[in-house]
Amino acid sequence: MPLELEHIYQSDAYKATSIKEALTFKIVAALKEEYELKDLKIAIVSHDKNLALALSVFRELASFDISFTYLGNGDHGAMAKKELACFEGTFLKELPDADLYILNLEKAIELNDQKTLVAIDELTYFKEDNLEYDIDRCFIFNTYPSYLFTKNNYSHIKKIRLIEDSRLDSYHKGVRLIDENFELPVNDLGNKGDFGLSLLIGGSKRMHGAIEMAANAAYRMGVGTLTLLIPDCIYHEIALKNSFAMILEGESKDGYFKELSDLSDLLAPFDLIGAGNGMGRNSTNIKIIQELLLSDKPLVLDADALWSIKNNRDLLRRDQLTVLLPHLKEMTYLCDKSLEEIKKDPFKIAYDFSLDYPNAILVLKSYITIIAQKGHVSFLNKPKRALAKGGSGDALMGIVMGALSQNEDPFRMAELAVFVHNKAAEYGNALSFMVDDLINNIPKVLENLK
Repeated sequence: MPLELEHIYQSDAYKATSIKEALTFKIVAALKEEYELKDLKIAIVSHDKNLALALSVFRELASFDISFTYLGNGDHGAMAKKELACFEGTFLKELPDADLYILNLEKAIELNDQKTLVAIDELTYFKEDNLEYDIDRCFIFNTYPSYLFTKNNYSHIKKIRLIEDSRLDSYHKGVRLIDENFELPVNDLGNKGDFGLSLLIGGSKRMHGAIEMAANAAYRMGVGTLTLLIPDCIYHEIALKNSFAMILEGESKDGYFKELSDLSDLLAPFDLIGAGNGMGRNSTNIKIIQELLLSDKPLVLDADALWSIKNNRDLLRRDQLTVLLPHLKEMTYLCDKSLEEIKKDPFKIAYDFSLDYPNAILVLKSYITIIAQKGHVSFLNKPKRALAKGGSGDALMGIVMGALSQNEDPFRMAELAVFVHNKAAEYGNALSFMVDDLINNIPKVLENLK
């Protein structure tokens, strides 16, 4: 079960000395109401250097008859200890910075008998993905710190609550949750040519199903017209399965494209090109992807097209839009990072990549899907076992193609595609779920967006 995320928007400051202090009062009140326990024991782990705020928080705790533990550091230890002496609780004085959060968390668990641990802001201990204790609630301000979503930390946090207020600075270089309030773009006055003259390049004798699944998903997502460019050796397989996309054939050898010498002419009529699904990995396909990147066409690249880029990443610094759909392993082809480094902080990897290649939209696929462009990072926090199957990425390729064909903001359409892809996997049993089920569920998801 994914951890819960919740936005709490604030507008009133109460009678407090700072906005953050007022919001922390709100946290305390929310905990009191949520747990419905007068004698609840809560250990608040905070690295807040604002002594006035810290003391005010504990006064507020005391007024609710909640016992507490303050674990802090800095030069104000003696002063805080004296101030807090009248309250029930324990104060742990200054700790070495290097071990601050390990000791704080361990002490909090010890004093609290592992009942409830609530963390508020400045959670730098989590950055190493080494959280060992279960955090019942984690309260943060304005932005989601990416280190909360590394795989180990993610599994130990039950619920994250984002306190958002425009008067607060962002305390973390964070990311935002995808806004799921999509307005489905529908233009009844257009014709098929207004919603994408799209071309999908891919397929091979060994993997002809990949491009067929992408094509089906693209049509379900609203593409206007679609043409498939495939090796001639799989023409009959694709023609038998597909009754709506037009087909172009390229000469094949050993089940893959042999060459596409007239590719630039073939691309001319189209306004969106996708490539990679089931394409295979060989020198011919590297040349095809290079030629695509040198063209003036918007691109969506997935699967084997990403492998073909790994030694030519400078070609991604193009003026036209390029949407990239890697999973974590494929991300190693797009940056100078190992798989383990990417797993450790995929948000930072996505953020850095988006600055290096500003005209690209990165959709980094994992149990959390991350979308990044020009330093803007959003994510979808809805892991799905049903999507952990071969072919689900091919379906996403088609959904992205269809979404981009609606002539709306590309970044928002990438978010929409990721949302639809994920939501379509909710209808059915996760173990027996097929990619065809996902594709056939797209209309149901879109209908619910109206």
